[in-house]
Amino acid sequence: MARYFAPALAGLLLLGCGYHRLDNRPRAAAWMVKGQTVRIAAFRNNTPKLGAEETFRKALENRIVAASPWRLVPQSAASRWVLQGAIERYEVRALGLSLGKDSVKGSAGSATRVEVVVVASVQLLDG
Repeated sequence: MARYFAPALAGLLLLGCGYHRLDNRPRAAAWMVKGQTVRIAAFRNNTPKLGAEETFRKALENRIVAASPWRLVPQSAASRWVLQGAIERYEVRALGLSLGKDSVKGSAGSATRVEVVVVASVQLLDG
């Protein structure tokens, strides 16, 4: 009986001391309030890829609408938050290749899978 008492007492002390995990608690942040408005300002394109900023902006709009608590408003509207930034790097890398046809001389093949890497500097500002 005495050998079960010490582990049981240690367990009770740990439960009673306020120990709890912090990694699964909901995090409340001032900028994550449901229903607040956000607009996306024009992004700068610091890459040689023409139109990368517009493609990135559209993808960001879709992501905000699908998976954020914010309500997206047009660029000309007033909003609580403003997202702005710049595209710093844009790379396309081939991950899988299909070899060219043997019957066609000089056939080089093509990429079957690609990875697109976009490096952006983004700021969230008070509107």
